[in-house]
Amino acid sequence: MRISDSFEKYLTAINKVSKSGCLVTNKALANELSLLVYGVVSRFFKRNKVVMKQYVEIDKTKRPTVYTLTNKGLEVISLIQYFKEYYNSN
Repeated sequence: MRISDSFEKYLTAINKVSKSGCLVTNKALANELSLLVYGVVSRFFKRNKVVMKQYVEIDKTKRPTVYTLTNKGLEVISLIQYFKEYYNSN
């Protein structure tokens, strides 16, 4: 399965914010992705929820909404990073 650029950007942003020790919220993702309006983030996940639920756990019981990569999401990020490093080194 090919992952689109948008999915890759969001997964990478979730991973980066999470590794920084911050909660991954709409606002944190908007800041990481340089989006002026953080409502864009929630709309992205709403429009793509069928595919994204494989890679991202969305906890709406908390305020603000918190995003966490699933094991499959972590695996995809690991593969993306591996192939980027591989092709950049050759």
